[in-house]
Amino acid sequence: MVAKGKTAVSLTYKPTTKPKVMTIQTEILKALGGRKFLAMTGATCYADQDTLIVKFKGSPKANIMYVTLTSSDLYDVKICKFKNLDVKPVFEAKGMYFDSLPSTFTQITGLYTSL
Repeated sequence: MVAKGKTAVSLTYKPTTKPKVMTIQTEILKALGGRKFLAMTGATCYADQDTLIVKFKGSPKANIMYVTLTSSDLYDVKICKFKNLDVKPVFEAKGMYFDSLPSTFTQITGLYTSL
């Protein structure tokens, strides 16, 4: 019952869900294969602004990769060999599509990204 001069307020339950915050680095990691990529390569990932830095072992050719998502939704990839504070680029490409990232990684390093 509502008192005279007061308006009734309907209270309904609205569940609140917090949206997952997606960062650029998690999108890049998803494009590489996500957790499967991390498990298969033993990689350690670091974030630097809009670049994902991936350090991995097991390849005699390379051991670090830099992947940057550009404004046109393409990826810039740089795979390097890091030894004794000296970085030598092994492979560099600009404007790659997301579905070509795992196969390119496998071709250059010889490491598989999934089973």
